[in-house]
Amino acid sequence: MLSPIWNHPNCKQEEDAILAFKIYDQCRQKTCDPYGPWISAEPCECIILENREGSGTFGRLVQPGRPVILPDYVSKVKLVDESFHVEQLGTTVVRPSELKKGCWEIEVCVQYACRLQFLNHLLRPLPIQCVCLEDIPGEIRTETKMDLCVSFRCERRFTMYGGGQSAVACSDFSDCRGSSAGPHALVELQAYPLDVSIVCVEQAVDCDDICDGMYEDTLKYIYITVGSYMMLFVYRIVALNIASSGFVVPHEKPDVSVCDAFFDADIPLSMK
Repeated sequence: MLSPIWNHPNCKQEEDAILAFKIYDQCRQKTCDPYGPWISAEPCECIILENREGSGTFGRLVQPGRPVILPDYVSKVKLVDESFHVEQLGTTVVRPSELKKGCWEIEVCVQYACRLQFLNHLLRPLPIQCVCLEDIPGEIRTETKMDLCVSFRCERRFTMYGGGQSAVACSDFSDCRGSSAGPHALVELQAYPLDVSIVCVEQAVDCDDICDGMYEDTLKYIYITVGSYMMLFVYRIVALNIASSGFVVPHEKPDVSVCDAFFDADIPLSMK
């Protein structure tokens, strides 16, 4: 039985050609992994100081883009509230799979970021001194803060069905140099920090994370256990023919005052 829309005098039954995103494959993944060592996301060199005056301890130098190595007097690492977030998320269709016909290798890149506080044995926050070189030659800017920005980047590889090879396609609203009718990937991710821990690793002979030979042989890195929910879709832009009823003239809505609508409503049996 046709709906009232099909019976409308201003509508006629026909087929329209449209472009749509057709999903070829999808997967869901639930993981809980410890990630580390986390690297410094600060633009300047930082020194984790001891909050005891006259201790004579220089601290540990943390270079930007390098793993954060903790000094011995750091007993605990605390995650700053609501600072953990997904900084970057991206997908790349690498190439057709050599093992399965019609499948493609999909790469998902995730970069997490957060701010951390370092505590001593009394669970007191330790100050961090950041030293930045200004654009003016010889000028140095020093800032003392109580937390450090860190980040971690991880990559995952998936093999999913995306159909066979296609002809090259292009349009006036896309980059014609790299456009094709091949599959595309869409990823959705939710991540939660579950635990922050300090992992001690014995210094390797070829380790280049040490800036001074006076440092001890044991390295203390930061590891964060992250729980994540991820959904990955592989789709193509395809042409489809669908049944269409054209355009419908909207029904006229009678003017009803607010008070009339209120008085037409039933009185509730209970005021709770």
